[in-house]
Amino acid sequence: MRTNPMSEQELQEEASNVLPDGDYDFLVSAAREKTSSSGNEMIELVLEVYDSEGKGRQVWDWLVDSTHALPKMKVRHFCRCCGLMEAYEADNLDGLQCEGKSGKVRLIIEKSDYGLKNRVRDYLSDEQEQAPPKEKKPPKPRQVKPEGDEVPF
Repeated sequence: MRTNPMSEQELQEEASNVLPDGDYDFLVSAAREKTSSSGNEMIELVLEVYDSEGKGRQVWDWLVDSTHALPKMKVRHFCRCCGLMEAYEADNLDGLQCEGKSGKVRLIIEKSDYGLKNRVRDYLSDEQEQAPPKEKKPPKPRQVKPEGDEVPF
């Protein structure tokens, strides 16, 4: 095994090398189909996320076939962001389709057992889908109550 030796200071700098909360460009450098610990199908993504200076950092994310709304939303948003809506809507997304795709990602900082790390909050797209507008009811007419015997007009 090659170890790529580093000094303690280099290791500390690398371990604390997280990006601030925000939106970044990314490229999917690897995507592997796996099964989650809960038995759900998932795609493990290795993202190369670029800071404002163009320096890349790796961030891992997982697209999970879940019964919960938030993981489902993340899968849909990833597909919309990366131009994979046809595969999404055909219920036929696989890891090979994900590799090499790029877009925008929203990162947050999260504490872990090993210190701070970046986590994917969501995938962003210029083609934000519009929810159908809610039907608005007209406001109720305001009724003025007369005081005493006077007519209010």
